[in-house]
Amino acid sequence: MQTAYQVGKGMTKHVLELARQAAEEAEAEGAPPEVEDIPHVEPETTPPEPNPEPPVLAAIPEPKEPDPPIPPQPQPPQPPQRRMRFAFDPEVT
Repeated sequence: MQTAYQVGKGMTKHVLELARQAAEEAEAEGAPPEVEDIPHVEPETTPPEPNPEPPVLAAIPEPKEPDPPIPPQPQPPQPPQRRMRFAFDPEVT
């Protein structure tokens, strides 16, 4: 797959070339060009800068006040516990 896109430059050369061709065609037909004079843009020849240290984006949150303690809830009354009582008939052996 081929494309006119250049990383960091977009499609500058391609767009300038299309504008130049459109201006030439307009001059050849005798009509005034639709496109104003397009300045010649030289590509940058300086090498890209090395990646600087990334900025620190995270902020330290301010400490919050602790939530007040939850008061104990009253427990519903418990039914009395029943104890089982066994009685043995002394006559049965």
